[in-house]
Amino acid sequence: MKFEKWEPVYIEILNSFGWKRSDDELSAIALHKEIINSGIAQYTRDELRNRIKNKNVIVIGNGPSLSHDIKKWIESHGPVVIAADSVMDRLIELEIIPDFITTDLDGNLDSIMEAVNNGSIPVIHSHGDNRDIIKSYMRNFSPFRIVATTQSYAFERIYNFGGFTDGDRALFMADELSATPIYAYNFDFNTPYGKNKNVEIKRKKLEWAKNLINRYLPYIKFLVI
Repeated sequence: MKFEKWEPVYIEILNSFGWKRSDDELSAIALHKEIINSGIAQYTRDELRNRIKNKNVIVIGNGPSLSHDIKKWIESHGPVVIAADSVMDRLIELEIIPDFITTDLDGNLDSIMEAVNNGSIPVIHSHGDNRDIIKSYMRNFSPFRIVATTQSYAFERIYNFGGFTDGDRALFMADELSATPIYAYNFDFNTPYGKNKNVEIKRKKLEWAKNLINRYLPYIKFLVI
């Protein structure tokens, strides 16, 4: 999603939560500094596009309906698998290692790192309230190559593909990198599931995710298994 199209939506999101854009941008700068200081290698946009373009992609969210049969579906269809970080505990139990994990580092870091150690590419997102975990944890990714994202202006190799939550950001990334078709699985926009420090904030985030997908990605296929 081009930033000129995303920016007014982004401002609308900020206003709806009462958040400051400067906090997001400071977090993105912190992420960039930690990447440089820790010597972490990053994927270029062309490398990412080569991994995803014209390939079928499934994005797995953290809804309550994750079925054991998803592993069979993945094995039979051979998609690129992108997972939201909050579903990683359950994917590890199913012995599913996604190709990418979209994370703002608030999921189970042990499960995330287990998957990264087994080949998952972390797509690490910076936003206003995760600057501290970025500063304290990013060095753990130094042996690996990563993708870094922001909600505001992209710079260097800090990308902005569009999207808001881990789940819908993954869909926007797949779309921006020309995947086709794109499947969304285990998404539930009505019921906050899993870690919910503030249920009402989570519910509002899910409403925004649903709105963004309906508005900009109406061709996404919602998979039921």
